[in-house]
Amino acid sequence: PAPLPVSGESAKTKDKQRQQGASETASSSTQRNPQGQPGGQVKAMSATELSQFWGAIERASFRNDKMAIIRQVNRDQYLTTQQAELLIETLTFSKDRRDAVKLLYPKLVDPSRIETLYQLLDQPTHRREVEREVEQINMGRRLHRAQGGRRGY
Repeated sequence: PAPLPVSGESAKTKDKQRQQGASETASSSTQRNPQGQPGGQVKAMSATELSQFWGAIERASFRNDKMAIIRQVNRDQYLTTQQAELLIETLTFSKDRRDAVKLLYPKLVDPSRIETLYQLLDQPTHRREVEREVEQINMGRRLHRAQGGRRGY
């Protein structure tokens, strides 16, 4: 992720760094379809979309408002692990970070890089909980592929 500004740097500098990170993230944003659905590939959100979501989270005053934006990303977008990291880093509370990782994991175009998101969880119980859920999702995906994609997942 883009480096965090040191004390005294302006919000403008911080935004520029985040946008630069978003641009770098979007450059390799088409990956194999993690859900195994027809179509083969999904495309992660653009740098512009990432910047808009990131800005909305930063402007949100309350944690419920921030999580509502994360839920919107989950509904409307696919994203890279690095994009998810940028969004999740804006969340203050470990519980919210845990919930965000759980929400966004199924929408990652590069789910094998989930370790990056585990590192954002400072509570060991939250990490274990997310790891269990990720394993369940992956087990469901393997089962889906083994059955030839007959069941929706």
